[in-house]
Amino acid sequence: KIKEKGWEEYEKLANEGIELLVGDELPPFVLYFNGEKPLWLFVKGNKDLLYSKDLLYIGVVGTRNPSPSAKNYIRKLMWLLCRYPVAVVSGLAEGIDSWAHTISMEWGIKNIALLGHGIYVSTSKESKKLMNKLVESGGVVATEYFPKERYNRERFLRRNRLIGSLSEILIPVQANVPSGTFSTILHALKKNKLVVGIKMNNSKIVDFLTEKGYIVLDMEQDRDVIHLDELLRNKLKQKGIKFDILTTFKRKIERLVDAELSYRFVDKEFYLEMKSFLQQLIEHVEHKLESKNVDRGSDSAP
Repeated sequence: KIKEKGWEEYEKLANEGIELLVGDELPPFVLYFNGEKPLWLFVKGNKDLLYSKDLLYIGVVGTRNPSPSAKNYIRKLMWLLCRYPVAVVSGLAEGIDSWAHTISMEWGIKNIALLGHGIYVSTSKESKKLMNKLVESGGVVATEYFPKERYNRERFLRRNRLIGSLSEILIPVQANVPSGTFSTILHALKKNKLVVGIKMNNSKIVDFLTEKGYIVLDMEQDRDVIHLDELLRNKLKQKGIKFDILTTFKRKIERLVDAELSYRFVDKEFYLEMKSFLQQLIEHVEHKLESKNVDRGSDSAP
């Protein structure tokens, strides 16, 4: 009877788009844990994201009560990430996690949410809506807990080892020590993952990373943003992942233009102003490119 009940539950989950991964079906990042690894994962959404060799996994974690500056830094971070083949990894918790999922989806970035509770459970109505949106947008949620298992502190902490393991670059944004974010950092460092802190006030994580000699970047400084861009490019090259920045750059511009012009009435005056603006934009881009120290080789053509 237990076996029959199990198959009934399994088929019910399958009908709802929830898959149970066991044994050799488990994604590679789970294998890090030796005897502590999950015996199974319940997943919903695009499970292929968990196995991809063509994506760089970027973990973004932090406090449940982010400051306005923390949210702004995440916007800037996602603007940087969206030009590359990456997947954002987080925990769908309120605060930094939810903000990272939300903003990254706005820019078409793939998303992976690792839960500290069952897949039928949510911490709030907003979290439930976000999980559904994440799945509908081509992302995936995964958890080692049974569908109706409730969340608690211990389960959130255990979940953090999965985030730290999957993330190839972990970016903590505003958090205390100790905290759940701190535990995620320790798991990531234990697995020799790259941890990059974001400099800001009211974040003890920054003090910890600075004292230990880890990378802490000031997102207000262009040189630090450029440094983060270089880190991303180098990681992608190390993994052998090809990327085309110009294609994603075009996509970003097209998305902005489409959003602006989709509902706007266009008369002759607006048309002429837009043409003038585009010419000014071309000149501005040319000026910016000319100011860069670019090796032009033997080709002197513009």
